[in-house]
Amino acid sequence: MNVLTIDLDYITDKYSRLVDSVYSNDFTNKRWGEFYNNTYYSEDHFKVNIDNWLFILDVYTKALAECKNVSFGYEHDSILFDLQDVDEPINILNIDQHHDICYVDEQYKEVIDYDIVSQADWVLWLVKNKSLSSYTWIGNKNSTPLDDSVVQLTWNYSSFLKEELRMDTYKFDYIYVCASPQYLAPHHWYYFDIMKMLYKNYSGSDPKMHQDKFGYDLKKFYKYKDKEV
Repeated sequence: MNVLTIDLDYITDKYSRLVDSVYSNDFTNKRWGEFYNNTYYSEDHFKVNIDNWLFILDVYTKALAECKNVSFGYEHDSILFDLQDVDEPINILNIDQHHDICYVDEQYKEVIDYDIVSQADWVLWLVKNKSLSSYTWIGNKNSTPLDDSVVQLTWNYSSFLKEELRMDTYKFDYIYVCASPQYLAPHHWYYFDIMKMLYKNYSGSDPKMHQDKFGYDLKKFYKYKDKEV
């Protein structure tokens, strides 16, 4: 199964490292409220990378012409709602400011030992639980690279900048688009609406939206070894 996934935080590289380091919170409204209320930053300080936006549009529209199996979500781990039951090998092309594999030792332990997954490590969950045949990440020059001391895996992983990417085909079996409202500034959320509108215009169907986080389906964790509640 060939998968294209696009995280709109890819267009935020001009302000992403700042946002990564300040007021990280699971609640988007609180994060941006505290950000704007407690710093001198305003909307005027946040600019998207138009070259990255045009790159997304180019890849996305070419892929839409070949694939109508598309879904949308707010945080990237919700892609797993559609991939958790896939039994064939999965090849992923991810256009994203973040690699979403794993960043710290605690995350690695949570995924590997307990299947606890988040938007920051959904790729590692696939490595553990499914047949992830290949993973290609298109990041930015200021993206945090994969830390090999944390993620010690033997797998088919590669990373490129958009200028280095060479695509032989735009045929995908599944496309997923992520809004990432924790990282995309609120006055840029309309870019997500554009992506949904393009899908509807191409397909004639309403977008399939994942409202929930895969990682917050807590009933998955009401068990320990052979015990369940």
